[in-house]
Amino acid sequence: MTIDPAALCLYERYPKLFQLASFSLPEREDAPVVPRLRELATLCGIHDVSVRPLAVQALLVDKPRLEVWLNQEDPRTVRNFSLAHEIGHVLIGMPHNPLSSGPVVEERCERIARQIVTPPPAVAEVASQSGASLTVLFSLARQFDVSRHTMAASIVSDGSWNVVILLWTRKGRPGSGQKKIRPERWWKRPGQRIYIPDNLPAPPFSNVYRAYTDGHARRSREKLRRGTLNGMFETEAIRLGPGPFGINEGKATWIWEMVHLD
Repeated sequence: MTIDPAALCLYERYPKLFQLASFSLPEREDAPVVPRLRELATLCGIHDVSVRPLAVQALLVDKPRLEVWLNQEDPRTVRNFSLAHEIGHVLIGMPHNPLSSGPVVEERCERIARQIVTPPPAVAEVASQSGASLTVLFSLARQFDVSRHTMAASIVSDGSWNVVILLWTRKGRPGSGQKKIRPERWWKRPGQRIYIPDNLPAPPFSNVYRAYTDGHARRSREKLRRGTLNGMFETEAIRLGPGPFGINEGKATWIWEMVHLD
């Protein structure tokens, strides 16, 4: 994995902030962000980091002084990433305005943010001590205080584990009475090809896909619901808000799957 020069500069200038010992959770549960990110923001010239009611995840304000405002409704894992994203804008000297900075700058700041909150050297050090599993993935997300999505992207892209990680959901249109399994997100190494059966991005040996497409796999589906089928993990059902097309109402079940490619 190629580390962005801006992130690499931070590693070299402030090495202690990227060592495993610095990844400690704040003493107060309601702390806006983890201590190391607040210290890093100060070192990068950001005078204050605060949480406020916002319509967006974060704002970088430079008048009269450089500040970052974070959305008070977001969980801390999201605020950590949002602050790291704004630090990325400061490092490359580009304002946080998608209309003026463009997608290239925003994508670069997303990459810098991921390499700040989950530095590849630190993640690889921890990941190499444990076998690849969803249990370890979720544990690492808690240790680094990031979302499971962020940790999945980091651990796959830096090559620590030779796996494909998929996040499935079972949902259907209101009133239809039918729910279908669909991949919501998936993470794979850059350039890695995965087989797509019936236009669904899933490895051909995906047990989730097999359990929900084989009409005779009722027993497999029961194992899946209990979370005992080949390392799969099913989260609790959550209630989604109305989606942009009005089809995300009701409950949806999220299912994580890790497919080993060794």
